Amino acid sequence: MTDAPPPNPAQSPWAMRERKNFDGSRRWMGIGISVIYISLSVFFAVARWDDFKTLTPNELGDFLAGVFAPLAFLWLVLGFFQQGDELRQSSDALWLQGQELQNSVEQQRDLVNVTREQLAFERERLDHEANELWRQAQPDLIILISGHAGGERGGRKMLLRLLNRGAACTDLTLTRGDELIQRMPMCATGAEFSFNIQVDLDEPIGPMNFLASFRDARGNKQSLKITLDVVQQGVRLRLLVETA
Repeated sequence: MTDAPPPNPAQSPWAMRERKNFDGSRRWMGIGISVIYISLSVFFAVARWDDFKTLTPNELGDFLAGVFAPLAFLWLVLGFFQQGDELRQSSDALWLQGQELQNSVEQQRDLVNVTREQLAFERERLDHEANELWRQAQPDLIILISGHAGGERGGRKMLLRLLNRGAACTDLTLTRGDELIQRMPMCATGAEFSFNIQVDLDEPIGPMNFLASFRDARGNKQSLKITLDVVQQGVRLRLLVETA
């Protein structure tokens, strides 16, 4: 469906009313001409009644044919114009129907867009709620440095603490590389566990990576990488060791 104008662009109610008035005027004009013409024909026949009585049937038929032929031609022309107007009105009605269908399609398209936006908003809301529920079920595990202690073979022990600031978790396993550091069946909110690791005196103490595996509050298996930045603490520890 295109936006091309209709065959007759005058589609307002006033234009349609004028067209109906014009059709009625043309019809009454034809009736008036027919009445006047028939009246003149009757007047002519009455005026020539003596000659009219002497006409044979064939002559009478020719007379009537000659009288009514102009009327037939007049109404043929009026009917032709009337048929043209009806065809034009049908074409305009079809064009209006097409415009209504196009408007309906556009309205349906707008409705689909609104529905799609609503679905996208609802999906975003559900995703946000799901993420919020997931976040609320996760523990917040951090590792803190408590201090140091003497070790074996010239090394030192770093005293660390694991603190849970989030939701409770179960089956917690804390590893560093291939080394198992701690295993806890239950780690409640606010729970704190102490552990230590061996550090060589000549080993540069930098960021340490730990891996915590657990089941969150909803029972789903999760894993969390914890990085402990101990560069400055390591320097201080080495200085303490050298001055000891």
